[in-house]
Amino acid sequence: MHEAHVLYRAEQPPSWNLNPTDDSAVPLGPTVAVTNPAKETTAMTGELEQKVQQQNQLLQATFEQNQKLSDELKKLQDDVAKTQGIASANDALQKQVADLQAQLTKLQQVLAAQSHPTPPVVPKPADQKPWWQFWSLTPASTSAPADPTQTKGKK
Repeated sequence: MHEAHVLYRAEQPPSWNLNPTDDSAVPLGPTVAVTNPAKETTAMTGELEQKVQQQNQLLQATFEQNQKLSDELKKLQDDVAKTQGIASANDALQKQVADLQAQLTKLQQVLAAQSHPTPPVVPKPADQKPWWQFWSLTPASTSAPADPTQTKGKK
């Protein structure tokens, strides 16, 4: 069979009912009790209360530890900033010491040069005779050659 132009309409959108307000029947064996879970006000069991109390104590201890650690982190960050400032000042002082040592070395060299003057350089005369000419036994002999390299074959 064919239904012509049937329209279906959604009365409520499809979703889970997380807060039930309708009474629901809970089977408890031979008898049935009607209960509304939204209105249940019974006290928690002792074991459950103890667990909740333990969790609250753990949360409080964790919160206190978190506060202590955040305070210590702030102190450490301040110390790091101070240390960086000291390190930069130390670098500047080391550069000053190096510059002063270089100046001291230059001044010591100048002082040493002034206290120990170097002897002046004496230029050689241009008409100086070679060394072998000073060894002649006879003064200006005509038989001896002036240049010892020209003694080829003579004895």
